[in-house]
Amino acid sequence: MTEPPIRTGGPRGSGDVQLGDVPADVATRVIRAVDRSPFSVVTLIDADLTIRWISRSATWVTGTEPDSRRGLNSLERIHPDDVGRILHGLEQLRQATLADAEAAAIPEPIRYRFRRMDGRWVVMEATIHNLLADPVVEGFLVFARPVSGELDG
Repeated sequence: MTEPPIRTGGPRGSGDVQLGDVPADVATRVIRAVDRSPFSVVTLIDADLTIRWISRSATWVTGTEPDSRRGLNSLERIHPDDVGRILHGLEQLRQATLADAEAAAIPEPIRYRFRRMDGRWVVMEATIHNLLADPVVEGFLVFARPVSGELDG
């Protein structure tokens, strides 16, 4: 049995996933593999920091189903002491353009604390990419993973 194609959600459309010139069936398989990856949580957030899409792997990190996180503010479960650092990094990214590809991503991963649904805090490390100017994405793409250890100042 084959799975139905992944659809893009929200206000930007409901067609098959497209990744540039990659055929739709291949793009769908790539996105499906990312969605199921147990190694990291992939999140797409709007310019206003609302979660548009989050991978299924978020379930084991957050303790909730991804559908329950869509439409929420991406910072609501971040430790208050870490929010300023994340906002600073995002503001730097907002100034970047696709013309300056090196500046379109935070050069060093950001570490922060994320509160799970059971109340426990998990230290996460994220790399954030500015794809606001990309007409297909129009957002920030975040790759995050749980890490052990202390936060970087």
